[in-house]
Amino acid sequence: MSSTSHQWVFAMRLSSLAFNVLMTVFFYTCSTHAHAQGLAVVVDVTGGVTFSMPGQGGGQTKPVLLLDYLPENAKLELKPDARLQLVYLQTSKTWQFAGPGEYTLLSALPKVNKGSPAKPATGGAQAGQSLAAIEPSHRERIALGAVVMRSSDSLRLTGPIDEPVLGPSPTLVWEGGGTFRVRVLKADGGVLIAETHTDALQWQVPKPLPPGRYEWRVESSGQTEGTPGKSSFFEVLANSNPKRKLLGGGPPKDGPGTFGDRVVYAARLEHAGLTHEALLQWRKLAAERPDDPALKAWAR
Repeated sequence: MSSTSHQWVFAMRLSSLAFNVLMTVFFYTCSTHAHAQGLAVVVDVTGGVTFSMPGQGGGQTKPVLLLDYLPENAKLELKPDARLQLVYLQTSKTWQFAGPGEYTLLSALPKVNKGSPAKPATGGAQAGQSLAAIEPSHRERIALGAVVMRSSDSLRLTGPIDEPVLGPSPTLVWEGGGTFRVRVLKADGGVLIAETHTDALQWQVPKPLPPGRYEWRVESSGQTEGTPGKSSFFEVLANSNPKRKLLGGGPPKDGPGTFGDRVVYAARLEHAGLTHEALLQWRKLAAERPDDPALKAWAR
C-alpha cells in the first residue's frame, strides 16, 4: 500500500473515532435530558443507597452515585450503613441522611417515610448555582468516560493553561518522560523568577508570587533534540478579584467528614473558571475514592 493510501486510511479511522465520540455525547445527552439539572445533587454517598421514580420504569431501583442529579419525587432508600449528603439546586440547602431510612425528595425539603429525618447542614450560598453550572460538563465527562484521547506529543502541559490561580505558589502540572527543566517568568519582559530540574510531573513554585500574569515553560530531556518545549501562562488573582466571591470562603479542611463540602468546593472552582485549581481538588478527592466513576471523570 502506498504512503498516500496509508495516510488516507489513518485519516478515515481518526474521523470515525471523532464521529463516534460526538455521537456518544449526543445520544447520552439526549437520553439524560429529561433528568438534566433535577432537584438535588449528590455530593457524598457511602454504603447502600438506591432511588426509584414512582410510575417510571415499573418503580425500578437504581444505585445512587456521587454527582447524581436527582429529580423531584425521587424515592430514596438507605441501608443501615449508608450515609448521603444532598444539595438542593434552587435553594443551596444541604441535607444529610443516615440509614436505615426511606425518603421522598419534595420540592422544598426531603420527606421522611421511615427512619430518622434528614438533618440540614451548612452548604454555603450559591452552592446549588455552582453545582447546576457544572451539570452539562458532568454529563459529557461521564459519556466520554470510556474514551481515551491521547496526544502524540511526548510533552504536554496539564495546567494551568492561560487561566487564573488562587494561591501565590501555584502547582504546575504536565505529562511526559525524562528529566524536566521548569521555569517561571514574568509575562512582561521574560524576567526569570524561579527554576527547577525534576523527574516529577508537577512542581509547586517555591517563591510566593505577587498578583499578576506569568509564563511557565517546560523542557524535557526525553524530547527529540531541537524540539521546542511547551509554555503557557497563568494569572495570580488579587484578593479583591470578584472570582473569589464565588468560592464562599477558603477550601474546607481535609477529612472524611468534609468530603461533600470539598466536592461542592471543586464545583465552585469550576464555576469560577479556575479549572486548574478545580482539577487539583478533583484529584485529591479521587485519590480518597479511586473507584468512583464521577471522580475519575473529573480528575482526568
